[in-house]
Amino acid sequence: MTDARTPRSLILAIAAGTGETDPAVIGEKAAAETTAAELRGFYTHVMRDYAREVLTQHRTWQGAASASATPAAPGKGQSRAVQVRDAWRRLLDARMHVGGEERWLFLRDCTRDHLLFCVQERKEQAAAMLGAADRYQRLADALAEHKRAKIVADLPNSVLAKILGGES
Repeated sequence: MTDARTPRSLILAIAAGTGETDPAVIGEKAAAETTAAELRGFYTHVMRDYAREVLTQHRTWQGAASASATPAAPGKGQSRAVQVRDAWRRLLDARMHVGGEERWLFLRDCTRDHLLFCVQERKEQAAAMLGAADRYQRLADALAEHKRAKIVADLPNSVLAKILGGES
């Protein structure tokens, strides 16, 4: 018996088989290759991840909106001052990932332990992003140093191994 395909396995197979790097093209090919029998399971899987992304963006936008709320048109809704003053109330409705694969709560329902999980998770995410930025900077510096290299693949293997292989 073979393992069932997942959106992830399908995307990776298409990327490996075609050498394509554009997510839009890969997504289009994946949609074309998805069977009717796979459709609902794939859709549910993808929507879970998309919902997480949307909720994260919405939570982030709410935080930004609290600092720079757009004024409502005269006579419609609250004034800018009221919107800014009351923004913290909207943030209580932010959905927070508080552990496990599917553990989400509104900020208003979080305990200290939930918040400490959020702190640790965000610090790990930030460290990973900073690590990636550092690798890209090192690659850019290597391209500047190796004048004959025009793209990353042109860099010497020893340089690539040092930067991408984690050597110091």
